[in-house]
Amino acid sequence: MQTIKALCKMIAEMNTLVDSYSNESAKKELREFLEGNFYPKLKKCYESLYVLPAIDEIHVEQNKVSLVIFEPYTGVGLHPDLQQFYDNCAYKNRVLFLSGQRNVIEKLYHSAKRLAAIRQILSNMKTEHVPETDQQYKEAESQRDKATLTLLQTIRETFSTIYYPSKSGLSPEDFKLEFAANKFNGEEQIIKTLIDAMKFEDFKAEDAFIESLRKKAEARIFTQKEMLRYARTLL
Repeated sequence: MQTIKALCKMIAEMNTLVDSYSNESAKKELREFLEGNFYPKLKKCYESLYVLPAIDEIHVEQNKVSLVIFEPYTGVGLHPDLQQFYDNCAYKNRVLFLSGQRNVIEKLYHSAKRLAAIRQILSNMKTEHVPETDQQYKEAESQRDKATLTLLQTIRETFSTIYYPSKSGLSPEDFKLEFAANKFNGEEQIIKTLIDAMKFEDFKAEDAFIESLRKKAEARIFTQKEMLRYARTLL
C-alpha cells in the first residue's frame, strides 16, 4: 500500500513538472539528447552536426560535411525554409538533412518533458541522499527507463527521412532508427542507411591496404630520386 502511494505521488510530481516546462525547455532537452546520440565520432560520413537549429545558425563549410536535424514538415518534401537554404548553398554536396513529414512535434516535446521531469526527480533524490537500493529510487529509475523508451520511439516516428545531395538535387531516403537497451548510435545508423542505399562507400580494409601501397611506392620513388641526385654529385 505504501509503495502504491509513493508511486502515485511520484507520477503526480512528474505531471506537475511536465506542465511547468515550456516547449523551449523541452527543445533544449531534446537537442542535448540528439546531440549526444548523433555526435560524429567516426567522422566518416559527416563532421559537423546541427540539431534543431534556426536557418541562420547553419554554416556549411567547403571541407566538411554537415548533418542538419530539423523539425518535421507536414507538406510534401523538405521544409521550404531548408529547401531555400539548400538552393542558395554554395557547397551543395556538403550537407545532409534528417527530418520527416509527420506532425508529431508536440508529442516529441511532451516525451522530452517527461524524461526531463523524472531526471529531476532522481536528481532530487540523490540530493536528499535516498539510497539507490530504496524501493522509491528503483521505481524512479524504472520510470526514467520508460520515459527514455517513449522518447526514442517518438524520435523514430519523427525523424524518418534523410535528404542527401544528388545530380537532380536533394533525394530522400527512408531512415528507421534502431535502438536496443534504450541506446542507439545515430552516426553509425546514418552511415548504414546511406551504404544500403548505395549513396556512401565506407573506407574498408582493402582501401587502407591500397593506400599503404601507394605511400610505399611514393617513398620508393623519392628514395630513388635522392640516390640519383647523390650519384650525380659524385660525377
